[in-house]
Amino acid sequence: TFVLLSAAGANAKSSLFYMRLKGEAEEGVRALSFERTLFFRPGMIDRGVKARGNERISMAILRALNRIGLFKRQAPIAVETLARQMIRGEARLRDAGEYVLAARALLDL
Repeated sequence: TFVLLSAAGANAKSSLFYMRLKGEAEEGVRALSFERTLFFRPGMIDRGVKARGNERISMAILRALNRIGLFKRQAPIAVETLARQMIRGEARLRDAGEYVLAARALLDL
């Protein structure tokens, strides 16, 4: 089993460096052919009091946009919630194969 914290929008062919980097990481893990692989793709990670100024501003804007129905797959998730859901997902998704859990699916575990 391999568990990878990736990112919403991960794509090895993306023109955006971060999304391309995360997509390439996922492809690298796939190439290793683990029996069970879990890719967690959260939106922005809310680090609470550890968040930097730009992160706080970005999260405030993103939350406002989420309220009017925009950028839902980028919805911020608290780091504690993300960790709990990753543990829960690893425990519940026991069958062999590949699992890709995006922002919405993370909350449904």
